[in-house]
Amino acid sequence: MSDSQDRVNLDDQYGLINMDLVDDVVMAIPDDAWPKVKERFVTMIVDKMPATVLHSLTGEAEGWDKAESILAEFYEPDTQRIEIIIDAIKLLGDETTCYTLDLLGITPQMEEDEIAEDLGALT
Repeated sequence: MSDSQDRVNLDDQYGLINMDLVDDVVMAIPDDAWPKVKERFVTMIVDKMPATVLHSLTGEAEGWDKAESILAEFYEPDTQRIEIIIDAIKLLGDETTCYTLDLLGITPQMEEDEIAEDLGALT
């Protein structure tokens, strides 16, 4: 198996994660958009959180706000950007993750050489 296949097939308890998609998503998000991306995904992750996980994380049966605060702090460093995208894809799915970014007005921006390469493949 090649390095490329290894990256695409990151297998864990949640299934396969397409790391090329993760890279594309992370690269598409401008630096100034990360705070709203983080805020939205933290809220969505907490909303999907089972009650047992919520209680384990916060010590409270209905600690939704506390869970959001904990996750917001966890995902705060720039080094966690890739992790929140991986977690969003694991927990929400790749379609929901990309759709959410689209709703936030974030779409991948292709480089000019990539566009030329894609157009060349069509002819």
